[in-house]
Amino acid sequence: MTVIFKEIEAFNNGHRDSIFILKSSLNKIKRGHSMLEVGALGVLVVDSPQKIHEYTDMANEYGEDYALGVILGYPPKCVLRFSRASRIERKGFGTLSSGSFNFMCPEELKDYAVNYMKDRYGLESQFII
Repeated sequence: MTVIFKEIEAFNNGHRDSIFILKSSLNKIKRGHSMLEVGALGVLVVDSPQKIHEYTDMANEYGEDYALGVILGYPPKCVLRFSRASRIERKGFGTLSSGSFNFMCPEELKDYAVNYMKDRYGLESQFII
């Protein structure tokens, strides 16, 4: 039995236009894509080369954490807070789960994040502290 993570399945089915996965999972990608190694083990997989350029430009201007979060489609205010937070501050964040999306978000941005995911993707969300 092969295990395919929900992010990969969503990308393969066209429900997501970008994902961040381990290099070892690249063989599970079934649709056309462009990719960029980010860090020692990870790969940003996108549906068009233009998104690689967007990521690179954004990373140069705002940093890799922010660029990656925005390209992956997470709510920009949550991404900004995450990218500016220390590791200690991040421990106080909750996790928002919405379809194939899972990301850390501070509790004070929970309502914003839930509305963002509903408006942009039509997804219901669950916030876990």
